[in-house]
Amino acid sequence: MKSLHDYHMSGTQSFIAGFTSEVISIFLIIYFFRNLVPEDILLICSSVILCISIFFSFVNEDAKLSVRELHS
Repeated sequence: MKSLHDYHMSGTQSFIAGFTSEVISIFLIIYFFRNLVPEDILLICSSVILCISIFFSFVNEDAKLSVRELHS
């Protein structure tokens, strides 16, 4: 029987999963709004969203690492 620890993703796996979902959502936004909004604006907004996502992913991983160090 597997324990909960066996199902826990590492920090890198968690970051990659979050980053991948953000990239997919940005491509979906571009795909669905490409006829309504100019392409330049879509690319700028997508880039900003991706940068914010990357920033908060790093902040989240730092927070997880800090919590792990406190519990060690």
